[in-house]
Amino acid sequence: MIFRKSILRTIKNTKLQYGGAILLLLLGVMVYVMLSASLQTVERSNIDFIKRNNQEDFHFFPSGQLTNINQLQKKLGITLEDRWQKDVKVLDNRELRIFTITDKVNIPYVQDGRLPENDSEIAISTNFADKNRLKVGDSLKVAGQDFLISGTIILPDYVYGIKNETDLYQNPQKFSTALMTKEGLLKVTNLPVLSYHGKMNHTKIKQSTIKKEISKAIPVLKWLNRKDNPRITYVETKIEGSKATTTTLPIMILFLTILMISILIKRRIEIHRKQIGTLKAIGYRDNEIIKNYLLFPFTIGVIGSVLGVVIGICTSIPLTEYYLYFYNLPLLAKVNMNPITIILAILIPVVVLMTTGFFVIKKQIQASPLDLMKNEQASMKNVKWAKMTSFNGIKSFKMRFRLRTLLRNGPRLFYLAIGIIFSTMLLMYGFITMNSMDDLMTMTYEKVMKYDYGLYYNSLQKGTSSGDEDVFSFTEVEIKETKSNEKTVKWKDEKISLYGIDENPKLLNLFDKSGKDLDERLNDTIIISKVLAHTLDLQKGDEIVLYHEGNDQEKTYKVGGIAEIYMGNYAYVERDELNKIAGYPHQSYFGKWTKKEPTEGTYLMVEDKRQVMDSFESLMGPMSYSIYLMAWTAFVIGVIIISLLTNLMVEENTSAISLMKVIGYQDSMISQLMINVYTPVVILSYFIGIPLAIFSLDTLLTSMAEQTNFIFPISVKPLWMVLGLVIILLTYYASLFISKYKIKKISLQEVLKHQEV
Repeated sequence: MIFRKSILRTIKNTKLQYGGAILLLLLGVMVYVMLSASLQTVERSNIDFIKRNNQEDFHFFPSGQLTNINQLQKKLGITLEDRWQKDVKVLDNRELRIFTITDKVNIPYVQDGRLPENDSEIAISTNFADKNRLKVGDSLKVAGQDFLISGTIILPDYVYGIKNETDLYQNPQKFSTALMTKEGLLKVTNLPVLSYHGKMNHTKIKQSTIKKEISKAIPVLKWLNRKDNPRITYVETKIEGSKATTTTLPIMILFLTILMISILIKRRIEIHRKQIGTLKAIGYRDNEIIKNYLLFPFTIGVIGSVLGVVIGICTSIPLTEYYLYFYNLPLLAKVNMNPITIILAILIPVVVLMTTGFFVIKKQIQASPLDLMKNEQASMKNVKWAKMTSFNGIKSFKMRFRLRTLLRNGPRLFYLAIGIIFSTMLLMYGFITMNSMDDLMTMTYEKVMKYDYGLYYNSLQKGTSSGDEDVFSFTEVEIKETKSNEKTVKWKDEKISLYGIDENPKLLNLFDKSGKDLDERLNDTIIISKVLAHTLDLQKGDEIVLYHEGNDQEKTYKVGGIAEIYMGNYAYVERDELNKIAGYPHQSYFGKWTKKEPTEGTYLMVEDKRQVMDSFESLMGPMSYSIYLMAWTAFVIGVIIISLLTNLMVEENTSAISLMKVIGYQDSMISQLMINVYTPVVILSYFIGIPLAIFSLDTLLTSMAEQTNFIFPISVKPLWMVLGLVIILLTYYASLFISKYKIKKISLQEVLKHQEV
């Protein structure tokens, strides 16, 4: 009991060192609990939303109205419901996609108020209302007419509210959804677009079979299964991706905490060597000594884990609200934490730290009592290494001293390097993502896609390009197999968007990574996007077999080039070639690219590039906050690690520092000799961390290309590298400032206290 009190007193007297370990562990547990609780709530709400509001399994746009819905539903075992829609400008530069109300599939969730009951009412999405400061009871002018806002709603098929499936980012302030009665919709447009939304009542029949049967009844202009709909699947993909972060980041922080605890325990035992030797001499067993020293990791583990759980649960509430708002989801599950997750969040760190501590302590005290009571043992253990690092050939005392101090503490040097590399990777993740998103938008939307609008008609047109416009054919095809280097890969249910373009298009600039124009390679070849190349693992010269389900056509193409398009599973062939595959008439086209703003017409879909760019810019705000958060986290971790090492160095050399003061060394010179020695290691570790961050992020994003439908052009600007180095060095010098203060407190008399009697 007395021995235990001595250990608790040691923890109390070295608050900075053990407080840093507790703070580091607290940070890791807090991140784990915060993300786990938030993601569990969001995932549960999404699952409940899908079931309660009958989220669709597919939808399609027909060339006319179905007349045999009842027969199709009975034959195929599905529920089909029609829905009319139209994109309408409101509030000057805002746009609403107005739908008619459904009651079988994609049933709207009413957040506030009620659904429209007459042709003069409108219900708008919750996010659009919040962003534009609208509320229930306000009047909204649509197409020159006033409509009463009857309620705010959330649609199950617009959880991620992008305008087009090809868009990356949503901007609920500029584009969102709304509901009207059919009579109300006809008051604002004479040309609504019809779509049908289906729900499968059982899984005995394949969606491909359903599509074939419906295509027999009426030509289908566009078909989209649930799994290919980013408005639905984006939230699920992000949740799965975030789950990896939930464990990866805390594990890394826990690893740093383990190393820190190992260093601290080893140092404590080195200080108490004589006491431990005496205790063993008077009859204490190793297990009894180990049990008492395990108070170090146990105390740190319990305090850090419990505080991390409490703070994590508290911070998970605002994070959950942000997630739900961002994903346009209602809160259908309580914000709580799985008890098992809480138990694991406390138990795992404590068990891991105590296990590590057990082996460290056991190794340090296994010597005989006599050896433990000898001071020479610690110094004799590495006599050979000490001779190798004497640096007697160097004339400068200052340089010899700094090199010896640096290289005779190998484990601490390794720990510092790992900590700085980890902090650097955190910083670079934010910087690289910001830079890569900028490059993605610039490359795709400015250098490749030079048009301002992409117009998709609700029926086939016929003709050729004219003026400054390009016409194109479009269809969705399945990938049957790919062939590369005598290796054939079979694919199942993998679909891509295939465009048929004319020779030398004016508003679509296809080029490869070397900048070479690819338009001329379209003859009997296919040009694919960067995303598709990563997803299918294809290179130039490989082969790809495409199958058009509606026309039952199969064709093998040679990859003529990989275009610098970083979003979308796109592929391009000659227009006449696509028309043959899809069964379209000669010289027909599905849409056109133009720089002119379209007037109201019979369009199935309108791509507005400016809206995409605005959505990207609106995302930069939250992105900058995440970078600040990563920078702050990296700063805190760096300060804790460097402060620990420099404080240990000061503590170990208290007698030497006091002696140096006696013979006339100033505090600034002592600081340069002892605690400034890590500067080269910090800088070197920083530059090691940069390529590791690039490689790991590139690997992660490439593996997610198939689910996210985009890939980042991974790069980092020199400016970001300089800024990152400045942040790391600020972290380093902030830690040194704390240690310099401790040097000042060492008195001249300390050298006498440490003299052997």
